[in-house]
Formats: sequence, C-alpha cells, structure tokens
Amino acid sequence: MCEMHPLMKLSCTDTHIFGLLVLANSGLICIINFSPLLVSYSVILFTLRTHSAEGRRKALSTCGSHITVVVLLFVPCIFIYAQPSSSSFSFNKEGEIFYTVLTPLLNPLIYTLRNKEVKNAMRKM
Repeated sequence: MCEMHPLMKLSCTDTHIFGLLVLANSGLICIINFSPLLVSYSVILFTLRTHSAEGRRKALSTCGSHITVVVLLFVPCIFIYAQPSSSSFSFNKEGEIFYTVLTPLLNPLIYTLRNKEVKNAMRKM
C-alpha cells in the first residue's frame, strides 16, 4: 500500500497541484460513493414505517449489517483521502490499517452473526 501524503512530502518539487489531484480523485470518489449509499439506506429505513413489525425487524437486521460494513469502510477512507496534503492528522496510519485490514476481517464476522445457526451455536456456548 502506498501512502500518498508522506510520499509527496519526500518529493523535491512543489506538490500542491498533485495534492489537490489526490484530494479530487481519492477523496471525492469516496464521498461520491458514500453519499448515494447513505441516501438509499435512508430511503429504505424511511419506507419501513408502513411495513409490519416482522418485516421491519428483518429489514433492519439486513440494513444494520450493511450499514456497519459501509461505515467501517468509507469513514476512515474519507478521513484519510479527503484531507489536504498539508494537514497532519495522527489518524492516517490507524485509519489505513482499519479500512485495509480490519474491515475485510470484520466483514465475514458481521455477516456471519446474522446467520441463525451461528446465533444458536453462540447461545449454546
């Protein structure tokens, strides 16, 4: 994995324009992808008001796990790539580890916990 901001600091030339391009390319793409996902989940959750309690429970269970995975992936990504290259957040390394390593590791666990057989096995333990 290549961290763009520290790599730009090592450059001997002016990286202001390149920093803006990284912000426009990576940061805005994260935001543009994340926004419709939030809107679609909002619409889904808003339309659940007219459904039965059982239907709401199933939809919330499915949407809850999806929203968890989407937020765990996109929020650190947005914090890292939608910042100017001149800023120095200490969150960069932890954030990159979070969305490149921990989110893919947690993804199967999050979706597995929705499985009835897994829930029953965990209750028995």
